[in-house]
Amino acid sequence: MPKTKLGEKYSPKPPKIDWLWAAVLERKMVMRYDLKEMAAIAGVSYDLMRKYIGMSPWDWPNDVRKKVVTKLGIPVVQSVKGAPELEETL
Repeated sequence: MPKTKLGEKYSPKPPKIDWLWAAVLERKMVMRYDLKEMAAIAGVSYDLMRKYIGMSPWDWPNDVRKKVVTKLGIPVVQSVKGAPELEETL
């Protein structure tokens, strides 16, 4: 087979890093929590925590996210950026 550069040209770009998700997973590992302990912290069932751990914490319900990040000692700051068309007029 001849070598081509199509693989390089059409290779998918990795998504941006979700830093909150990275922090939750890192703290979970460093503090040696398993999913049963994480579920107890969040106040949800083990099966639901298994579902949540595979998702970004921003997609979790607010109360669950707040309980987990507070227990793990992660400061969370939400910010909102204005619409691009409004920024031009400001």
